[in-house]
Order: sequence, then structure tokens, then C-alpha cells
Amino acid sequence: MDCSTLKQRYTDACRRQGILPNRSILSSVSMVEVKDFHHKQRILEVFLDHLKDSDFLPLYELLSEIDHSVIDGVDIYNETPCIMNGSYVLSLMRAINKKLHAVHVTDLSLERGFLRDLSQRGLTCKVLSFRYSQLRKLNLTGNFMLLESLNLDFNTSLTSFEGSCFSCMP
Repeated sequence: MDCSTLKQRYTDACRRQGILPNRSILSSVSMVEVKDFHHKQRILEVFLDHLKDSDFLPLYELLSEIDHSVIDGVDIYNETPCIMNGSYVLSLMRAINKKLHAVHVTDLSLERGFLRDLSQRGLTCKVLSFRYSQLRKLNLTGNFMLLESLNLDFNTSLTSFEGSCFSCMP
């Protein structure tokens, strides 16, 4: 599935929900088209800072189809307090599945349930970055078998790692 088809499916999903397409999502898909034209890795970048809960269903539909598209991977970014519900964010990450390339979370403002679910169920991403979060104890027990890089920069509250914390990753 090419990028123009992805954009059309996304705008159709928005129309069915009665909302306008999010410009950030359309821009990200357009950037993938440019990367494809220049034969670069086609990474779709999703900026949670630019999304609201009403953007969830159309974006979920788009990301659920990602396995059958030209997109090589998806990077998720959150740099400011997130407006979107944490369970929606987790659902989006799970919909991406094996094409989830990187998750960059700065100033983690999502509720505790988000972090608990993430650490217990795992993710398929290669890069996981929690910067400036209020983590006190890290216990990653879920499946992180594709994880190549874990970044915990500037986590000044982090005081301990559980004994089996890194047993779920390569």
C-alpha cells in the first residue's frame, strides 16, 4: 500500500468520525513519500504532542494497516505533557506491532497504568527512550526482545532496578 492510499484511508476514517484530518499525521505521511522518492528509510513519525483523543480512531485505523504498506517503521514522540489518553497511546503502539521502531517519551505525563502496562506486556520497538520522567523503580518484565537501545537520561528519581529487569531483552 503506497502513501497516497494511506492518506486516503486516513481522511476517509476521519470523515466517518466526523473530524478533520490531523495536519501532523498528514504531514508525517507526506514526509514518508519524500523519503520513498529519495530511496531513504521510510519511517513514519507520530508526535503525540499534536494529537487529541478525537484523533485516536482514524489514526488507529491507519496504523492497523501499516504492516501492508511501504512504511518501514514508526517512531512515536512525546515531548510535552500528553493530551491523549494513555490507553489510547498503548493501543496505537500495539497496532503498529513489529513496525514500531522507536518510542521517545520525554516528561512522561501519562498515567501510571500506561507505564505499568508497558513494562509488564512489553513492546516490539528497537529504541525505547524515557527522558526526564519520574520513574523511581524500573522493572521491565514484558517482552522487549527487539530492543536494542534503552535510554533513561535525566531520570533523577530512578533509584533501583528490579533483579529481573533486563531478562526480557537481548
